[in-house]
Amino acid sequence: MSTIKILPVLLLVTALTANAQKLPNVQQVNLRAPADIKIDGKATEWDNKFQAYSNHTEFYYTIANDDKNLYVVIQATDPAIIRRIINGGVTLTIDRSDQKKDKDGMSITYPVFDKANRFIPNMGDGGGRRSIASLMRNSVASSLAGSGVRVIEDNRDDNTMSVRGTSAQSPPVNKDSLAIANNNNMANKAKYIRTNGIKDLDSLISVYNQDGIKAAALFDNKLVYTYELAIALKQLGIPVSNPVKFAYQLMINEVVVHGITTYYPGGGMSYVKTDVGMAAQSATDLWGEYTLAK
Repeated sequence: MSTIKILPVLLLVTALTANAQKLPNVQQVNLRAPADIKIDGKATEWDNKFQAYSNHTEFYYTIANDDKNLYVVIQATDPAIIRRIINGGVTLTIDRSDQKKDKDGMSITYPVFDKANRFIPNMGDGGGRRSIASLMRNSVASSLAGSGVRVIEDNRDDNTMSVRGTSAQSPPVNKDSLAIANNNNMANKAKYIRTNGIKDLDSLISVYNQDGIKAAALFDNKLVYTYELAIALKQLGIPVSNPVKFAYQLMINEVVVHGITTYYPGGGMSYVKTDVGMAAQSATDLWGEYTLAK
């Protein structure tokens, strides 16, 4: 019985791994965006196919354009990477000098939360496996190792994330229900986009802005996370009529630990403030070059 249940999961993981190995680290082509594109956090217009898989950021991505917008679609399957994206946001930087040092470089970051209104997505796994080592270096977490205590990041502070401790095995999860809950949280809390270097734009704008920048993200029923971003070419100052090569950076921003909450077997919890500014996960990024497709 258990073999029958596990096999589809193993096949899915194997397929995803094989696909990642076939794709380049950085997108190699310029690409026209699908005609029916919608910025809704779904990759259906892209047929759930991507142009690259970055080993640095550990996500799939495609960059494309039409006559009006530049588009970026990102998909992440690893719970730890998804948590990092949601907690730190992904920043797209456009460097028109193609030298990675444009003083007038423009950047867009999404998602961005109010300090008191962020959330930790429930991935049904108890936390992010790649975050354990960083927090276990913290003396508080280290002292709890092997005690049956579950250690997670506290969401009352800015830039927090969750990790798995040593709690007892959780019951099976309903991924459909988790996806719905996570998507509701995203819709209710991911209200902002941060911009830098874009003329006449405030640094923090609403996701409902009329400034030509759209962003959305969703979990599907397998808890795969898709992130979509569209930027009006006029905001970037890059005309499709006379396309020139530019450099771009996609970066998962640094996530900083500000405190941890411990949940004890049988009930009870405590919150411990850590050193403000202690990095739990350093930023990871990729650089590529792109020329608008006519």
